[in-house]
Amino acid sequence: MAKNGGDRSASSTALVSIHACSEVKAVRQMHTDLIEGFFAGNHSVRDFVDQQADRLYEQHAQANPATVTHLKSWSPTFLGRPSDEIAAAELTRCEARETMAREYGFDGWQSLAEEPTILPDLQFERTVEAVIGGDLSRLEAALSADPRLVDQRSCFGHQSTLLHYVAANGVETFRQQVPSNAVAVAQLLLNAGADPNSRATMYGGADVLGLLLSSAHPAEAGVTPAVAAVLRAAINPSARQL
Repeated sequence: MAKNGGDRSASSTALVSIHACSEVKAVRQMHTDLIEGFFAGNHSVRDFVDQQADRLYEQHAQANPATVTHLKSWSPTFLGRPSDEIAAAELTRCEARETMAREYGFDGWQSLAEEPTILPDLQFERTVEAVIGGDLSRLEAALSADPRLVDQRSCFGHQSTLLHYVAANGVETFRQQVPSNAVAVAQLLLNAGADPNSRATMYGGADVLGLLLSSAHPAEAGVTPAVAAVLRAAINPSARQL
């Protein structure tokens, strides 16, 4: 993936830089209105994913390069194929639905279509945005107001906790960004009781440390070693005494 851009986000205590590669930024831009509607509570999970699938189908026909990012990463047909080949290929609505369902951690569109009433927990989703935006004051306030958030899992198929989002890997593409204070974010979550050994369902089952170490995004942001050290200390507290 491309190297980072220069997005910046203000927190109440410091200016936090956000690492977001060009592909991630393009995907988020392509779906901005749908994402905002989701956070406003306008969509069920199925409708949100379906609307993004429609957008993927329409934008691929218009040669939007952001569609290639979706398809090469998540499509059962186009996974790993060359970008120029994907851009030139014909995309069906069925393939677009399969791609987006898998991006959100479901086994495929059919498994999501059978669950039409899954609704997002908006407080959890907004707290995820605080995690990936490095907004420590907002994150701390959310956890203080609702401590259950630290153990809660995403409504999406990958079932990530807040801590999993620090790894920027295996979750929805538009959220694969890394704040410069990712170490502080991870430590805050761990101090609040987050389980460093918890596993989500992406890639057949993955813990946070494994996701972190295999992700390009925190590596390019330069935070992998420090975040890994915090996670390892939480996994094996006795090692800190040695």
